[in-house]
Amino acid sequence: MSGLGLVEFVKAARAQFGELAGAGNGNVKLLRLALGNSSGDMDSVVSSIGFSYFSSLANAEAEADVHKQILPVISFHRDDLKLRKDIEYTLHKVGLFEDDLIFINDVAKLKCDRYELNLVDHNEIDSEFFKSEGIREKATVVSIIDHHVDGGLYGDTTNPRVIETCGSCSSLVYRYFAKEIVDATLNEPERELLLTPILIDTSCLTQRTENADKEAVAALTKGHETTVNLEALTDKAKAEKHNTAGLTMYDLLRKDYKEYDDCGTDLKLGISSVGESISQLRERYGGDTAVAAAVAEWMQQRHLYVFALMTSYVDDGDAFTREIALFTSVPGLKEALVAQLTGSLRLEPAAGVDSVWYFQRDVQKSRKAVAPLLRAALRGMKASQH
Repeated sequence: MSGLGLVEFVKAARAQFGELAGAGNGNVKLLRLALGNSSGDMDSVVSSIGFSYFSSLANAEAEADVHKQILPVISFHRDDLKLRKDIEYTLHKVGLFEDDLIFINDVAKLKCDRYELNLVDHNEIDSEFFKSEGIREKATVVSIIDHHVDGGLYGDTTNPRVIETCGSCSSLVYRYFAKEIVDATLNEPERELLLTPILIDTSCLTQRTENADKEAVAALTKGHETTVNLEALTDKAKAEKHNTAGLTMYDLLRKDYKEYDDCGTDLKLGISSVGESISQLRERYGGDTAVAAAVAEWMQQRHLYVFALMTSYVDDGDAFTREIALFTSVPGLKEALVAQLTGSLRLEPAAGVDSVWYFQRDVQKSRKAVAPLLRAALRGMKASQH
């Protein structure tokens, strides 16, 4: 598949996966997969596709052997694509549709003896499937390209192992495959697909931008500077990301969600990110009671000890704003967590709304930065009980 264009490669990968699934000859011996984090945002999806495609260009031997292919896997369930309207829109625009993609629940249906995982946009397995008993023993992490806090895992099995601060993980993927990007025959829609996560995560190179982000955009637009409109791409992708038409409050909670089970026994933490203010959510879904009911349902479904709901939006004064709410059934725990996080996040109670809501005045800290703080706080509280 090394001679194919990007879109052709993704479709061919899905076809090959389908052949494996339909072979009916017992277990597949080995699957090599590129997998983003379980929240499955644009960066994870495109990083997975980019890693797989450029790996195929770098490894001509893989063309003739399906067992040597690194297949791109969408890290969420097939039914959840409709929740991520920005991803759905961006893929449709380049000619990729649901049936052209491999989803994590597709992988779960296929019996396999061994998995080699190339992690992008995370550096610790967070997939429920690959953490499950009977599967985790078969999975080996063989490479990592990520921009989150380094968990210090898989150092003896991974090459490459690239973990560094960057606006978008996809930028690090493109830097690693710089030669393949130069050699690839990418049409303009494919270039726009690869650019989109960088533009979303850096607000068109205006926020949280590192040199790798700038270099990736320069490489992907080289020779196309007059035809690729970065601002228009950013605006449309962000509009689709915040398009929640037809979604319930419960849908919003699961749309952009990450889960952490390393805080201690039975101390599972979940964090959802929403691109609307709490005031907008309350108005649209029927007030605090309706929001709280959806949160309670989600916490019960996921068996959560603590749940954080983070909002981000531009307020009426054109200022980027963040809010955070903490939910738990444990008396006093929310107050203890707020006390620990107030300094680092510059929390201020949000007047006029339920007391669980706070403005997060340190707007530079997204979930990527808030999650380690919450996890550390919960671990510390668990340790102090012993």
